[in-house]
Amino acid sequence: KNKITPNDKALEDYFTLFRDFKDLCDYFIVNISSPNTKNLRELQNDDFLNTLLEEAKKITSKPILIKIAPDMKIDDALNLCENAIKK
Repeated sequence: KNKITPNDKALEDYFTLFRDFKDLCDYFIVNISSPNTKNLRELQNDDFLNTLLEEAKKITSKPILIKIAPDMKIDDALNLCENAIKK
């Protein structure tokens, strides 16, 4: 997702990138924490991450790393990570 893509269209951007680059890379990194991208951290939630990872698995078998905010509350970060690992 880039800064001109609204959050409600972010999944479309990520899925396009997964499809276009799945044969060109060894892994993906999804950054949902950049302080320079307005409202990006709003995507740091279970619903978004679950949808992202479930659909990504249909597109690629490459590993997907998720970058989260370093100042996220530890309980929230652990919960997000635990749910991501399940996917």
